[in-house]
Amino acid sequence: MGIALKAFCKAITPPSDMNVVEWACKYVKLPQSARSPNFDIDSTPWLRWPMLQIADDENKEIIVMAPVGSGKTTMLEGVLPWIIAEEPGPTLITMQTDDDARAWVDTRFHPSLKTNDKVEPLLPTGKNRGNFRKGEILFAHMPLHIGGANLANLQSKSIRWVYGDEVWIWKDGMLEEARRRTHDRWNSRVVLVSQGGSEGDQFDGAFQDALIHDYCFKCPSCDERQTYQWKQVKFKHIKNEAEEWDWDEIKKSVHYECANEDCKEKFEDKAEVRRTLSASGEYVSRNNNAKPGRIAATYPAMAVWWIDWSKLVMEWITAQDARKRLNLAPMRQFIQKRLAQSWVEPNETVTLKGATDAYRMAEYFDGQKWEFENFRFMTVDVQQDHFWVVIRAWSIEGKSRLLYEGKIDEWEGLRMLRDRMKVPNRCVFVDRGYRPDTVALECRKSVTADDPNPWNCLLGEEANGYATKIGKRRVIKPFSSIQRARTHTGVYYKYVKFSNLLAKDTLSALMRGEGNGWRIGVDHSKEYLKQMQNEVKREASPGKWRYVVSKPHVGNHLWDCETMQIIAASIYKVFAFDAQVEAE
Repeated sequence: MGIALKAFCKAITPPSDMNVVEWACKYVKLPQSARSPNFDIDSTPWLRWPMLQIADDENKEIIVMAPVGSGKTTMLEGVLPWIIAEEPGPTLITMQTDDDARAWVDTRFHPSLKTNDKVEPLLPTGKNRGNFRKGEILFAHMPLHIGGANLANLQSKSIRWVYGDEVWIWKDGMLEEARRRTHDRWNSRVVLVSQGGSEGDQFDGAFQDALIHDYCFKCPSCDERQTYQWKQVKFKHIKNEAEEWDWDEIKKSVHYECANEDCKEKFEDKAEVRRTLSASGEYVSRNNNAKPGRIAATYPAMAVWWIDWSKLVMEWITAQDARKRLNLAPMRQFIQKRLAQSWVEPNETVTLKGATDAYRMAEYFDGQKWEFENFRFMTVDVQQDHFWVVIRAWSIEGKSRLLYEGKIDEWEGLRMLRDRMKVPNRCVFVDRGYRPDTVALECRKSVTADDPNPWNCLLGEEANGYATKIGKRRVIKPFSSIQRARTHTGVYYKYVKFSNLLAKDTLSALMRGEGNGWRIGVDHSKEYLKQMQNEVKREASPGKWRYVVSKPHVGNHLWDCETMQIIAASIYKVFAFDAQVEAE
């Protein structure tokens, strides 16, 4: 048999009678895997059923909501070669960004393809070698496109297989663009894989529209099949003599408890125990009202046997501690990344119930110091011909007292108020959004021989926080690094941007009575009461929340001043907002 005939016979073979999982286990190599050089479904049993659903022509859309580090990318690396060799058709792989797609192709996908006995003969060679590129592979029998979730990649292509990765961070509208690429082919498939996002966002909507299945293990003691539930992870809250968490003792106490009240079997936090439970897993339908042809699978990190339950417990305790300091970011990350659930945004109506304390602001008329005071901030909302002002004293533990709230007519009046209330220039924060040049110049005028610092300029915006590098970590803060600008007359000045959403979330929590004691005096004005209860949190678009004014004629200027108080306190580290940015 000639070389050409041998190559032809190797490349042109009958369809395999193996299913997608069996095929992947036999042919897919994973050179970069830390656990196995071959695709091994026994290591990730929670992927078997979703893979079979992807291969089933009865399904049009398959959604997998799963925790980070649980093999979501490995599933793609098992399914995609099978598509190329056994079920070819125009295919689009969409990741978060073009850079993410390129990194995956270079480090994982291309090396895997070149070691696959069924796919390697199909790769473009010779004069067609140029068809083997990072962003696409133009096989002789099908095109494969790989890129980020943007319009350039999600338009003008007719696709049979659409595979979306980490859909929770796609921009609004990109999911629908991906769906449209199938052009209603009878055998098309849309696969969406991601950690949890936010309630009401496009990925959460796709998940809720599908027939949802939970990965359930069988208790070896009572034979009851049950979902993995975080409340069944049991541990002791142990602190040492210094009132710090005793992590070693807590770790020893961690176990999982059967949810059957008549059983309550305890499972040790050991790899072999966790693996035995996950190996017994099966997907069970919720029988929810679903759109035809859409099916979903979900499982939490407790089902992933190589993740210690004690590690999750430590993350949970840390997130709870952060929540008490009004930092919701770690808890949001735990819900989304570990429990693989959509985050439900708190949206209670803002009220001042319980905030009034038995003191009078008049007691601090001449700048008298509060006994627990570490900082005193003056925040100013600038209007056309007047100003609204709040002065509040803060303790380093997060307690605070309102010392002044009201309306001032002139810049000189602001300086006189600052002098009387004994607020250092470095602790005065002025909103520059309405009149930036005037604010910049007037803040510079605040410098005196006794206090050489200018007042601070702030600019609120609709951001979800600012990524900042601290050592080797990247964290999210509610305020930006120092920004620089220039007035129309050429005067340079500095300002800081801040997230309205994060600051107002914290303010709302304080007003609800969370934290360590945010208080207002009994002699607060009626205007303060009205303005402080005149914003409500609403969903501006699916999964996107904003604060809006309830009664336009009332105003919200003192509310804005209190919002800036949160930022001032954050800058001075009263609140620890740092939330590490994580990636799978």
